[in-house]
Amino acid sequence: MRVFESLKGKKNVLLVINEGDRISRYQYELFIKPCADLFSLDNQKVYLCCLVSKKLYKRAVDRNYFKRVFREVIRALIKDGVIEKGVAIVVRLKRKLPEKSVYSFLLEDVREVWSNYRKFGARYC
Repeated sequence: MRVFESLKGKKNVLLVINEGDRISRYQYELFIKPCADLFSLDNQKVYLCCLVSKKLYKRAVDRNYFKRVFREVIRALIKDGVIEKGVAIVVRLKRKLPEKSVYSFLLEDVREVWSNYRKFGARYC
């Protein structure tokens, strides 16, 4: 069984970006929206979409690497119980990430952001 599903369809991705809660960090942005507000999505799953621009990383190998790292970070946080089911997440990379220890950096940063989001909401993250 998969821990999360990929968020598909331009309508759903744009709906999460435009109407979801936005948490902005220096290197990336998280957009979060409950699945109940989206088209034909299951409330018992986590949906994820990772966006990495060609302007940041020209080579597809690099873009795919960062998408894999984001997926692994979200997967680890779901298994730890930090991220609950029934949510759609869009991650957009804004700036280049440090080359070394990207996974551990993102894991700790997203864990902190998510715990603040659950406590205080999107305005105080």
